[in-house]
Amino acid sequence: MEYFNKAKKFLKIPVVIISIVLLCAVFLIMQFNAQVYGSTWENYLISLAASFAELIITISFVQYALDKKKKSDAQNDELLRIKKFHKVLEIYIRYYTLYYNQMTVPLGNERDVSSKNFRKNFKVSDLADLYQPTLLMKDSFRVSPVEKFFVVEKKLSDTFSQILINQDFKFYPNLNSIFQTFIEQSLNNNPSGAILGNINMRFGNKDSTIEISKMLKSHGNEYYEKLVAGKVNHSNLLFPYCLLYEFMQNEATVIEQYKNYIQEILSDNKNLEK
Repeated sequence: MEYFNKAKKFLKIPVVIISIVLLCAVFLIMQFNAQVYGSTWENYLISLAASFAELIITISFVQYALDKKKKSDAQNDELLRIKKFHKVLEIYIRYYTLYYNQMTVPLGNERDVSSKNFRKNFKVSDLADLYQPTLLMKDSFRVSPVEKFFVVEKKLSDTFSQILINQDFKFYPNLNSIFQTFIEQSLNNNPSGAILGNINMRFGNKDSTIEISKMLKSHGNEYYEKLVAGKVNHSNLLFPYCLLYEFMQNEATVIEQYKNYIQEILSDNKNLEK
C-alpha cells in the first residue's frame, strides 16, 4: 500500500503527466508512419521513442527528487520554528508548574520549587492555602500563588494564541489542536474572576481569605463530591474553588500532551540544525 501511494504521488507530478502524454503521442505517430512508410521508419521511430522515453524518465525522477527536497526543506523550516517558540513556552510552563504545585501543597508541608512535573492526586482541601504567600524570595514573600498562577496562565494562553495565529503547522498538525484546546479551556472555564475577587472581600469584620481557607479544609472535599453527584447547587461559596480544581487538572493534562508531543518531535529530529 505504501508503494502504491508513492506511485500515485509520483504520477501526479505535472512533468510526469506531460511526459506520459507526449510518449503516447510519439507511439501513435510511430504507428501511423510505420503503416505509411514501412519498416525503415518503424525502426527509426522505435529508436527515437526509446531515447525520448529515457529522457522523460530521467526528467521525471529529477523533478520528483526536487519536489521531495522542497518538502524536506519546508519540514525542516517548520521544525526550526517549533524549536524557537518552544524555548519561550518552556519558561512559561516551568512557572505555571511552579505556582500550580505551590497552590496544591498546604503550608507546613514541603513545597518543591524545582519539580518540572505537576503534583497529581491532590484534593480540593489541599487548595486551602492558595491565598497565603508563596514563600518565594522573588515574590517578596507576600504574593499568593493563586495570583501568580493566573498571571502566568494568561501569558501561556496568550502565547499559544499568537503561535496559532502566526504559524501554520502543516507537518505537525497536532500542535494546532493542543493549542486550541488549551485556549478554549482558558477562556471558557477560567474561574479567576471569582477567585481573585474574593481577596478583597470581607465577611463582616473577618478576612474572607481566612474564612475560605477554613471552609476548604473542613468542607472542600465533601462539597466537591456532592457537586459531582449533582446533590448541591452552584451558589455555595466553595463552588469557584471546585471549578479551579477541575480547571487546573484539565489544563495540566493539555500541557502534558504538549510536552509529550514536542518531545516526540524533537527526539525524531535530533540532527536538526540548532
